[in-house]
Amino acid sequence: MTEPRLMTDLETLKEVVVRKYGLLPPANWGPDCDDELARQSALWNRLVEIERDHRNAYFALIGENSDVAAMEAELAAKIERRDTLRADQKGRRQKARSRKIDDGDLRTEIQALTGEIKALSADLKAKRKEVRETLKEPLRVLSDARFAAVKAARQQSGCWWGNYNAVVGSYEVARKRALATGGELRFHRHDGSGRITNQIQGGMTVADLFAGAHSQVQVEPLAADVWAIPGRGDRDRACHTILTATIFTRDGQRRAVSWPMVMHRPIPDDVRIKEVVITRERVGADFRWAVVFTCTREAAPVQAAAGHLAAVDIGWRVVNSGLRVATLVREDGQTDFVVLPAEVIGKFDHVTDIQSRRSGSLNEFLAKLREVPWNSAPAILRDIAKPVCQSPKIGYGRVAALVLRWRQDFADWRPGDLETAEAWRKQDKRLWLEQVNLADKVRARRKEFYRLEARRILDGVSALILEDFNMAEAARVKGQDPALPDAARRNRVIAAPYEFRLCLEQAADKAGVPRRKHVGKSTWICHVCGAEVRSAHPENLGQTCENGHTWDQDVNAGWNMLAGAARAAE
Repeated sequence: MTEPRLMTDLETLKEVVVRKYGLLPPANWGPDCDDELARQSALWNRLVEIERDHRNAYFALIGENSDVAAMEAELAAKIERRDTLRADQKGRRQKARSRKIDDGDLRTEIQALTGEIKALSADLKAKRKEVRETLKEPLRVLSDARFAAVKAARQQSGCWWGNYNAVVGSYEVARKRALATGGELRFHRHDGSGRITNQIQGGMTVADLFAGAHSQVQVEPLAADVWAIPGRGDRDRACHTILTATIFTRDGQRRAVSWPMVMHRPIPDDVRIKEVVITRERVGADFRWAVVFTCTREAAPVQAAAGHLAAVDIGWRVVNSGLRVATLVREDGQTDFVVLPAEVIGKFDHVTDIQSRRSGSLNEFLAKLREVPWNSAPAILRDIAKPVCQSPKIGYGRVAALVLRWRQDFADWRPGDLETAEAWRKQDKRLWLEQVNLADKVRARRKEFYRLEARRILDGVSALILEDFNMAEAARVKGQDPALPDAARRNRVIAAPYEFRLCLEQAADKAGVPRRKHVGKSTWICHVCGAEVRSAHPENLGQTCENGHTWDQDVNAGWNMLAGAARAAE
């Protein structure tokens, strides 16, 4: 794919060209390579520690202001009260074994508290900004200390320079996003996944890549006429080659690894390769390998697209044909919808069904496991088994680890029970592999569907209007019965509205379609008469305002977004 972007005033316009290829497992990967990935994971976790320490010091410094401290205490009290009410509401539902209960008093107070928390959070943010202006020097000292800690962590990580630069780069991007959205960086559990990053200083040509002229990355050349081979099968077989890349250098010695690569399409001859990233992703019990070549080339300015102004309302709601994810309204009156097909939803349901079967099987097996007389077991096995049997919630992995240890070292102790345990472990492993591989495939299918739909609905669009929302807003229930939060949450996960928005933004940038933000109400204002609608059934797709105008919620939102753009242009 290609992605045009504007450089600084002193640079020419650059077009970023990305090529991703699948890799087969390497033959000469070793424990030293695994250690390089582990060091990167450790570096990330150290950076998260640094960031959390910095944020604590920052808020402590700002909190020394009496007004800020008072507002923080008030906000904390309201949040605690809301959490208590939500716990009470959950308890009522569990006690009644139904979510359709009389909890109107709780819902009313929770909604009121949520509004107060939102308003107070905005006031606190403004107050912190005001106080920050008076603490520029202490805050600069904090910032310098964070920068020095990051530099020291990078230098002490033991990672190769290309790899530690990539980790620190990811940290800085994630940090900016967290600061903008109010999020928090999280620690990563190392499961063998990771990436190896080769930054090509100054870049290299495609010819140099195939000639092996660069010490960091080489690819064995393909036949000159490979792309002209008519049969797809013959062409695919001819596209197999070998990628060799540097993992790290130690004491002047380069550690290189080679992967069989399926180069299903060419890298353009006129680009310069700037970065080569090999990824290793755990899928079930195996790893999936891939390589991404990031290249640049000079490009002409992107021409503005011809067509109509259009607004896209992104949300999720169940319709007859599947799950509606987005609604497009063009200023010429045409409407279009992005609906995730029922077939794809069915695949997600199948993943859930497998998970449910595994959960039921685990519960049945745990009941049998607790009946085993563990007090007579060998001491080592007993010490492993007791926490597993006594814990109210236990993961599949810990139970499987117990069975494996039992089989490997104590197979002569209660062999009948061991046979039952081993049968459960094998069945669960088979279901687990089926679950994770199906989930991976259906997510990839959804992403490809969104990419194609984004390109389709942008046809004939000159400018795109999107609502100004973040992930927290996208996670809110839309078009769902509030008494069924689990169903709404599941539909949100299946719809993945943020993923579609990302595909849409990338497609718009590639096509040269400018994006504009809509701020303000869109759904509950009648686009015909301007009346505000307070519906008794907000979950219904069709709504009618007090003046008798009937409309589709999402289409109405699109018209209001277009009207807002028209007012802004006046």
